Amino acid sequence: MEQAEEFPPDLIRRNVYTRTWKFRAAPGREAEFEVVYGSGGDWAQLFSRGAGFLGTELRRTGTAGEYLTIDRWDSSESWEVFRSAFAREYEALDRRYEALTLEEESLSDDRWEAGSTYEAFMGRWSRQLAPRLVSWLRIPAGAHWLDVGCGTGALAHAICAHGEPASVTACDPAEAFVSFARENSEDARASFVIAGAGNLPARAGGYGCVASLLALNFFPDVDAAVREMRVLTVAGGTVAACVWDYADGMAFLRRFWDTVTATDANAQANDEGVRFPLCRPGALTALFEKNGGLRDVRCEPLEITTTFSHFDDYWRPFLGGTGPAPSYVASLSADARARLERALEQSLPRNPDGTIPLTARAWAVRGAVTTQEALR
Repeated sequence: MEQAEEFPPDLIRRNVYTRTWKFRAAPGREAEFEVVYGSGGDWAQLFSRGAGFLGTELRRTGTAGEYLTIDRWDSSESWEVFRSAFAREYEALDRRYEALTLEEESLSDDRWEAGSTYEAFMGRWSRQLAPRLVSWLRIPAGAHWLDVGCGTGALAHAICAHGEPASVTACDPAEAFVSFARENSEDARASFVIAGAGNLPARAGGYGCVASLLALNFFPDVDAAVREMRVLTVAGGTVAACVWDYADGMAFLRRFWDTVTATDANAQANDEGVRFPLCRPGALTALFEKNGGLRDVRCEPLEITTTFSHFDDYWRPFLGGTGPAPSYVASLSADARARLERALEQSLPRNPDGTIPLTARAWAVRGAVTTQEALR
């Protein structure tokens, strides 16, 4: 078995969907653990019953009794199909070997790889929000746009449908998102490229508007990102961003994390309301005014309804492993996951027809580029 001297936190390889877990084996049962969780063990044998399974790798981390399992699939969709088809077998195996481990932790943090999975979890709400952002920005017709962190293409689609652009260049560092967006776009004015903050695609003459929908808080260096967006914008153009109000306004996530942290205080660190202090009007305004060097900065709320047709419509996207909340759910044991599901089902509001009425608020911020700061 390979001894891992240095283990990188990001194990995801291009064109491979990877699920990585860290375990601490029960003392005295390490040998049995290695057999069960190894490349030919019971878990690998179960996974091999699903189409698209590429194999399991077991590593020691260098800490006594601590291991990493790396399960590779040809796509997140293959994993999801397997997980649904073999749910009972999976949970039975999990219970059977529960005594072999003292601790387990998912290392596949956030996992924003799967376009279709993200679409079910957040993309559908992004598509409601995007037209409101375009309307709020009031960019003149005929402008060239740059969509930064385009995800599955919600903003690019809304710009083409409602903004009368000359062109839209949409970029995202996640290849799966770019492929999904490109495959679902039929507008010749839109193009999609793999690129992220720090390497944004430039355009001769610049862009009339450089905007980011629901991605700014995920950028490693937001100050540098806003400065880069400003540099790519023409004189008199607009730099803009929109982020969810995770702390107070994103009801379906707020209810999720409030339910989670009521029994697991350690999970508070995963709560987007705690993780992303940027997603508040004061912080966004300061970012644009002080770090972006923009003028006439405005920050206002945009609100949409997020009505779920039934509880499964609310709960199932949390099982996709895409995003902070689904990643937390994926890290739970089967029993803990079932307890969380029951608690949420009992706490959510219902309309007489069984639908779940919630709302989601986002903060939109924009600033104008002066002649002196424009791209030359």
